[in-house]
Amino acid sequence: MLFVQQLSPSVRRVRLGAAGDLADTRLPDPAIAEGGRRQLAAAPPVAIDDLADAVRGSGVPLVALRRDGDGSVTIDVALAPGERLYGAYDADAAALDRRGDHVHLVTELHARMCHEIVDTCDLCNSGPEHLGEHELGLEIGAGRSSNYGELLVPFVISSAGWGLYVSSAWHGAELDLGARDPDTLRYTAPAGEADVYLFGPADIATLAREFQLLTGRQPLPPAWALGFLQSRFGYEDFDHVHRTIDRFE
Repeated sequence: MLFVQQLSPSVRRVRLGAAGDLADTRLPDPAIAEGGRRQLAAAPPVAIDDLADAVRGSGVPLVALRRDGDGSVTIDVALAPGERLYGAYDADAAALDRRGDHVHLVTELHARMCHEIVDTCDLCNSGPEHLGEHELGLEIGAGRSSNYGELLVPFVISSAGWGLYVSSAWHGAELDLGARDPDTLRYTAPAGEADVYLFGPADIATLAREFQLLTGRQPLPPAWALGFLQSRFGYEDFDHVHRTIDRFE
């Protein structure tokens, strides 16, 4: 059973009922940031059996939202020829259009060059046997630990006028943006919530604004914090720190 909640004319939440709790039509409070609550007024959730009915009118071609017998979660979205995909932040992304790429969703911050490999990946040739590459910081691969403080967000905007946000921080999740099947965007996770937010139909600027209303905007720091910032990956010792300070003008 699916629980559907309309948050605004262009934002809809669709959640798959947890195993053993399918008859419960209650939902956790939507993940609406305080700054956006006044503009995203959630309607009461409605229980719907059919996925096509749940997504109708949203503009998002969501074709699968399921939890398999082993507890793993799969979310599929159909992609059209020539459709472009933006978002799914990754510092190593080769292009603004992410179609054909894939992202291992990092959920934990760890020290530089310290990665925990939890699985192998047939696309980036990663896994425990390639741990040496990860120790050198060349790629995160199928790890769940952050490199350089990056935390990846499963939010994608399409040139076709829709957006998708997966509300889950489960370890080992992957966002495939048409890498294996060029006609399918697929989110997979070994467990966790099957909980998505559908945005659209709207232009890209509106989709980005609605996502900001949902998650909240980063407030500006105070003026005194906007001066010169000094940063590097690390210092050898206190003498190295002092020598660096002495070079400031």
